Amino acid sequence: EMCIRDSASTFDEDVDRAIADLAAQVEAQMSSEPVDMLILFLSAQYTNHARAIGAGLRSAIQPAALLGCTAEGVIDRHHEIEGRPAIALLAARLPGVHIEPFVLQPTGSDWPPLLLDEEEFSRMVAAPENTRLFLLLGDPFSTPMDDILKTFNTTHVSIPSVGGMASGALRPSGNALLLNDGV
Repeated sequence: EMCIRDSASTFDEDVDRAIADLAAQVEAQMSSEPVDMLILFLSAQYTNHARAIGAGLRSAIQPAALLGCTAEGVIDRHHEIEGRPAIALLAARLPGVHIEPFVLQPTGSDWPPLLLDEEEFSRMVAAPENTRLFLLLGDPFSTPMDDILKTFNTTHVSIPSVGGMASGALRPSGNALLLNDGV
């Protein structure tokens, strides 16, 4: 049965302590159950440490997949935190669910041809036939999300898409998007 526990959060500015705190919270909630997915939201203060935080959490918790991004506001179970360091994490056990991560990362001028070529778009997404959901994160400065959603809705008609845009930066190249070991 699917199991999503309470989110873990930390406000510790020290990256190593923040990782240890989050890992301890997940361990206390999930016991020895395997974690299939971690979804991570980092305040902008952690942007330069996103890779280390993702790697540290993957090492400590060993999820099948980690997905995350920087955010202007981070929400945990009790608070919305803005303007100060905060990390919120959701750990999920999803028995019977196969998670197939993918990245669409063309440069600005490469987006239009990709979005107009449904066959190439489908090849890059490489969604298994039994896909039930797309969980999408994008960077507002480099991702034409409206056009991407239109293409998803054309190429994958019956599969819903949910997600959001990274919002930790006010300029291009300022956000961090995490997928497993990549930033």
